[in-house]
Amino acid sequence: PAWAHLANTPVTGVEDPGLKPALNYTLLGAFPNPAARSTIRYTLAAPSRVTFEMFDVAGRMIEQRSLGIQAAGRRELPYDGTGGSAGIYFYRLKAADPQSGAVQAVLNGRMILVN
Repeated sequence: PAWAHLANTPVTGVEDPGLKPALNYTLLGAFPNPAARSTIRYTLAAPSRVTFEMFDVAGRMIEQRSLGIQAAGRRELPYDGTGGSAGIYFYRLKAADPQSGAVQAVLNGRMILVN
């Protein structure tokens, strides 16, 4: 059976449906995963200088790229792993303030590459 709880508090306001939700630094993951080629999706809360790093399971950095200054919003990074060996890999996206260089967010994820 279904049930519901009705709160005894009055409604004080209704959110405008036209408002966009606040952006955060969020990793949305790699898609498709597993695959030889993936797209890593993420969101930035503010304009940021973004760097990408890829690690193998032993923790060795196998790739590092500067992605430059990117605007706030949803972003995508295509990743082509067809030249490398198949396996589990970990990646990190760092978002830093373009002016001060202070790190605003570190987003970590994993992907499985197949050939």
